[in-house]
Amino acid sequence: MRRPLLLALPLLATACTVGPDFNRPATPGESAAWMSPANTAEAELSPWSKLGDAVLSDLIDKALAANLDIAEAEGRLREARAQRGVAKARTLPNASVSGSAQQIETSFNGQFPAKNIPFYQRDFSLFDAGFDASWEIDLWGGQRRAIEAGDRQIDAARAR
Repeated sequence: MRRPLLLALPLLATACTVGPDFNRPATPGESAAWMSPANTAEAELSPWSKLGDAVLSDLIDKALAANLDIAEAEGRLREARAQRGVAKARTLPNASVSGSAQQIETSFNGQFPAKNIPFYQRDFSLFDAGFDASWEIDLWGGQRRAIEAGDRQIDAARAR
């Protein structure tokens, strides 16, 4: 009974591991033309300037300068970086410290009157201090995969 259990234990432990790392498949149909830089020498950067209206060109330039798309993209990138930082922080040890102090005065008129107890002090202080520390070991790779997912979120935010 004990020997089959000992033989099955390594098999059960390997069943809890995370799968292999993701390898991006090659994209079919990529040509060298897509990888070469674009020829921007002939491109007209402001096609509305052909209309010859300075007021219109000025308004369009102001609208493009106040465009919130860039601010949104920067916000998404900051958010993705913050989420990755949270995932990374989960792999680190946690520690907390607590403390309290209380000044207590008992009543002479309570259910158990303190005045009837000899040498009893009516006023007293309570002090409490505590320290907690913990660290979650990433046995099955879930935290590592969360960090990798955060990296992919950053890549996606950059690509937008």
